[in-house]
Amino acid sequence: MQNGVYTPYSCSEGYLGRHNQIYGPPREILKAIPGVELVEMRRNALNAFCCGGGGGNFFTDILGTGEDSAGRVRVREARDTRARIVAVACPSCAKMLSDAVKTEGLEDTLEVLGIAEIIERARAK
Repeated sequence: MQNGVYTPYSCSEGYLGRHNQIYGPPREILKAIPGVELVEMRRNALNAFCCGGGGGNFFTDILGTGEDSAGRVRVREARDTRARIVAVACPSCAKMLSDAVKTEGLEDTLEVLGIAEIIERARAK
């Protein structure tokens, strides 16, 4: 991927990370893709901030959808890295963060993709 910049955000920080202490493999996969520059958000790995999707907010909106909703805060953190793509490894994260990108009006500057989608794009080039 030419000049690709990816911010890893995934449920590796939620389910894989919090429950299984697995943080490295998703990042190792991204680093192995030619042309990918991996940048981290301020809060990552053990200090990660969950988007709220895996905790039920995907279905219930119990955390709210306002300016301080977890997904919107996380998307703003991703934006601040200047990454163009947020890498996710969880369908709940994909939905929560994609919705937050739209709500924040960042569709032209930030895209949410699964790690498999990133690999497929790299293969197609």
